[in-house]
Amino acid sequence: MAQICDKVEFTGAILKDGEKKLLGTIRRAVRSWSEKREQARHVGPPQIVMKIDGKCYSTHIWSIGGFRLVDFHRPLRSGDIIAGQFISGIRKVKDRNFDARVIRVNASGQVGAQFVELSHEAFIALRDAFADVK
Repeated sequence: MAQICDKVEFTGAILKDGEKKLLGTIRRAVRSWSEKREQARHVGPPQIVMKIDGKCYSTHIWSIGGFRLVDFHRPLRSGDIIAGQFISGIRKVKDRNFDARVIRVNASGQVGAQFVELSHEAFIALRDAFADVK
């Protein structure tokens, strides 16, 4: 009925109430494990603060390619472009603005985004902040 790998897949079989609860528990456990694994890959970079739509967000889950935010203030879909600016966490640069494409949005409101427009100076500052972790 359910298969556990990196995700749980449901084959469409009709489940009894107890089986539905078990499947829900398994899905939550796998999702939790998957999120912890993702966080472990990104452990280390300093917290960066960015402003998007006039609201500040901080995250430790970022790389020179993108970032993840929790509890974004408005609904987003994959493919949406969000514009923002770095507030702190990287050295000061003249052009702090960026554009990022939303890659994924999960049910708990976490947003994964990939930088699509970033000044060379901001890219170098991100790279340096990320390199300081080692």
